[in-house]
Amino acid sequence: MRKSAFFRMIVLLGVASSMSFAQTNDEGLANLQFNFGNPGARSLAMGGAFVGMADDATTALANPAGLVNLIKPEVSVEFSSDSNQNTIPWTSGTQNELSAGGFEYVFKPEDFPKRTSNLSFLSFVYPMVPHKIVIAGFFDEQTKFEREFATQGFQLLKDGASIGSIFFATDNTLAMSVRNIGASIGLQPAEKLSVGVTLAYSRLDIDSLTSRISRATNKVSNQESLVGESGKISMAVGARVSLSEMTSIGFVYKRRPKFDVTSGYFALDELGTLVEFASLPQSFKAPDSFGVGVSLRPTESISFNADINRIMYSQLMEGYYNTFWYPGISNQPPFNTPTYGKTTFEVPDGTELRMGAEYIVMVGERPLALRGGFWREPFHSMVRKFDDSAMDESSPDVHAEPFHSRSFKEDANHVSFGGGIVLDKLAVDAAFDHSKTSDRFVVSAVVYF
Repeated sequence: MRKSAFFRMIVLLGVASSMSFAQTNDEGLANLQFNFGNPGARSLAMGGAFVGMADDATTALANPAGLVNLIKPEVSVEFSSDSNQNTIPWTSGTQNELSAGGFEYVFKPEDFPKRTSNLSFLSFVYPMVPHKIVIAGFFDEQTKFEREFATQGFQLLKDGASIGSIFFATDNTLAMSVRNIGASIGLQPAEKLSVGVTLAYSRLDIDSLTSRISRATNKVSNQESLVGESGKISMAVGARVSLSEMTSIGFVYKRRPKFDVTSGYFALDELGTLVEFASLPQSFKAPDSFGVGVSLRPTESISFNADINRIMYSQLMEGYYNTFWYPGISNQPPFNTPTYGKTTFEVPDGTELRMGAEYIVMVGERPLALRGGFWREPFHSMVRKFDDSAMDESSPDVHAEPFHSRSFKEDANHVSFGGGIVLDKLAVDAAFDHSKTSDRFVVSAVVYF
């Protein structure tokens, strides 16, 4: 038993000494953008600006106060298809040690495209007292994301000459989803005021694995995993004020849960077999948000919408953990604390700006809606608090990995458009959202009773 424990400590020390940059499954989860947008082809086509308008079934998640706008029972269904470029900026490159101190990276990016499709929203709305009390039940697959990519590692240069390889080549896989099943109620306590509440059971499923490849053997040297099947309660509360027949303003606060996940650490034992050396409980806090939206309808045929959403992305750091923390292995950094390096990294809170318009034209006796919009998505992955050139590898408080360089920070601009038509008791909508990093296509249908 003593021999096994001693060997286990030596293996982990050997892995960590060459892998001290590894944090939170760095390669597999780094530079990952989580989009917590609302469902709905109609709102997506208008850049997702819907907090103030809030007048279809998806308002159960966008702003539940808008449910009182629905005066007939209805069933809605939505299908989505997402295409992500999965650009990995650090696929290969070099790390140059500067004579004046610090480092300079030269990155070589590569795309690993992936498409996912799913039933993203299903709901039933029932007005108990039209315009006064409306209830809804729904299923929503808020997030479905997959990616697979490989990296070649980095060369360490000094004075232009290679002095070794410092980062492993890796193979990485990730599959995650967030599903919500819940109920909403919208109430109108006053003539121009409505309020609403949504409660949901939110479930996170995540399976991430990073395998590091030894250049000496061209085989897997060690692995990190992050897995979880966790269900928690989430909620949203909203209000909507009709300032006039043509103007409304909405407010919504969304409280998202902290999910339970488990990190695993795998390395070669004395027989050369890859075994799990540690399995530790961790957490993933989905960020809360607060939104304000305005809807203007200067005529019966046209409306303009704008939202401002403040998203507490910094809460993603609540579940930060040091990959190579292992109780009892050493009293030296990075082994001696699970939060080692936490002050080195950050995920700043972000503000989404969303705007869009809807124009209704009559095609015979059928209303046809044409929509367009724009929104700006703030970068929200973990990065270092300082530039690459300010790093000093000798400092115990700094991790020198390239995966969280501040040079990756770039907001994404999204352009969207779509349309819809009403056919007796059926309404069909479609929308397309495009940015440099992703495309999303959504089609939805509503049946009225």
